[in-house]
Amino acid sequence: SSRFEGIDTCDTLIIGGGIAGLSLKYMLNQNDITSILVEQNSITSGASGMNGGFCSSGWSLDQRLIEKKIGLKKSKELFNISLKGLNWLKSICNSVSPSISQFKQGVLKVYCSKKINHLEYLNNKFNEDYEVSNFFLKKEELLENINSPIYSSGILDLEAFHFNSLNILLSLAHQINEENKSIFEFSKVNEIKKIKSEFHVSILNGGKIKARRVVVATGGYFSKIRGINLNNKLFRLNTSVAVSEPLSTNYSKNIILNYATHDNRRAGNYFRILPDKRLLWGRDIRSIGTLSCNEIVKGAKKDLKKIFPTAGINFDNLIFDYAWSGNLGYSSNLMPFIFKTGDNLFFMTGFGGHGMNTAPAAAILIKDAILGEDHKLEIFSDFFPSWNGGILGKYFVELYLRWLKFCDFVT
Repeated sequence: SSRFEGIDTCDTLIIGGGIAGLSLKYMLNQNDITSILVEQNSITSGASGMNGGFCSSGWSLDQRLIEKKIGLKKSKELFNISLKGLNWLKSICNSVSPSISQFKQGVLKVYCSKKINHLEYLNNKFNEDYEVSNFFLKKEELLENINSPIYSSGILDLEAFHFNSLNILLSLAHQINEENKSIFEFSKVNEIKKIKSEFHVSILNGGKIKARRVVVATGGYFSKIRGINLNNKLFRLNTSVAVSEPLSTNYSKNIILNYATHDNRRAGNYFRILPDKRLLWGRDIRSIGTLSCNEIVKGAKKDLKKIFPTAGINFDNLIFDYAWSGNLGYSSNLMPFIFKTGDNLFFMTGFGGHGMNTAPAAAILIKDAILGEDHKLEIFSDFFPSWNGGILGKYFVELYLRWLKFCDFVT
């Protein structure tokens, strides 16, 4: 996509070209609502294009903790909203060639806890309360799907899936631009003014856009927008991914990964085998500093030795061809910031930790609000993010994350 230049008018301006912004743009196009999307970098530069490609129901905040805060009825409503996001993204994956989406059903969540009977009870109760069919795997069944002695049990969600998020992002952008050239990269917003009933938005390179409403969908990159300072609402956390060379039979037969897998620790790992037999390994979360590629690879090998200690293979010899890190936006309550001001300014951001279903879910809500159903956003009023501690906040978060990592280590 080109840079935005000149002057244009639309019904809705979307700021941010990640999965949230592109999903909303796609939905507005389907409803014949004119919109323009501007992205300050390239469409694939943020976390949406660089993540592990996991998509499952729910939110970053554990569903039982949501239930504890707002009750079972409203918790079920939120869960069903998350399912809509999952099913929408699944339909997008199924609308393109399998070689592009690389769609594969099933995500496995694994546990280190020895309280296996209690975990099984919780899973059965969750299935009953939320009308799902997640399978509880005890040690023997788990070993058939992941050859690691450190995990005691797991929960298999066959409605969840994994996919190539980069390809889907590009495919969405391509489909949108085929209809009308209304996505613009390297077009950073410089200023937003409200004049009477219209927003007047200045783009850094001199362009100007007039819009009835503005939607902020900026992920882990945020600033102050018309009195709402996202820097004081959200935390910018950094996580890392490493991708190996195609695994030899010696590695693949000893690791055994039948499903995309993640563990239940907040500072945990997520990993899967890619279609070309490479191992994708997600790890680490931090609020201060960014790891170099060498540090990411070194950490991944350390994780592999810890998680697969009996595999009988030397992970030091495993070559990693790629490594990168990216920023995620988190709120202190681990729920996204989905909100509308009184003057038609919308926010949908803060999807860190669980964004590939929740961002499209938020887009569905924002689309419905634009079509006149504002009341659907009210369910997120219970999760309005509090002050994040300002300049000291990231240091407190880093201390907390290190505490979690220490607890993981002790466990």
